[in-house]
Amino acid sequence: TGVQTCAFRSILISAGNLSAVGDSTNDARRNYKESLDIQERNGEGGAIVSRMSLAQLSLDTGDSAGALNTARALKPDTSEDRVWVTAIIAQALVAQEGIREASQEIEGAQGLALTCQNRIWAGRFVRARARVMAAEGHYEDAVQLLRTNLLESQRMGCVSCQFEIQLVVAELELHAGKTAATHAHAKALLSEARDKGFLSIAKKCS
Repeated sequence: TGVQTCAFRSILISAGNLSAVGDSTNDARRNYKESLDIQERNGEGGAIVSRMSLAQLSLDTGDSAGALNTARALKPDTSEDRVWVTAIIAQALVAQEGIREASQEIEGAQGLALTCQNRIWAGRFVRARARVMAAEGHYEDAVQLLRTNLLESQRMGCVSCQFEIQLVVAELELHAGKTAATHAHAKALLSEARDKGFLSIAKKCS
């Protein structure tokens, strides 16, 4: 039935998220693609979530060009979708040193991010914005933005969000030449992330 199909698709998305967290990239990609195939085969709406998940996976595994191409091909159905898509595009552009364009992307969706009901997606936007700010030379402002995001993530109880924020802080510290701080932060994050099964985060700290 349609309800069963929708439930199975949601399970696949969740399984993909868990695989991504556990550093099982191939499993994550397979689950996201299977979810997308189900949606396309049944003519369902909402396939954009599967596509955004695939783009995010590409970005998280170092394929900024693939992530950018996938995200730019998307047509967000809602303002919340646009917030996540913009976050992917902006972060991919920063990775490719397209700072000015990344800043324009962030500026264009800033209002939507502030009112976004999906706070996990809004958090991804905040982290992309922090990367842009740091790339523009506003390191302290970027770190302060991330600290505020961390407090919200703690209130939400989103452990993966907290790890992602700490990882971005370590990245920004490294780019700012704060080598000692980076090593200390990465070492602590590596231990905690590994202990809690967030192997993809731990891998990036090693």
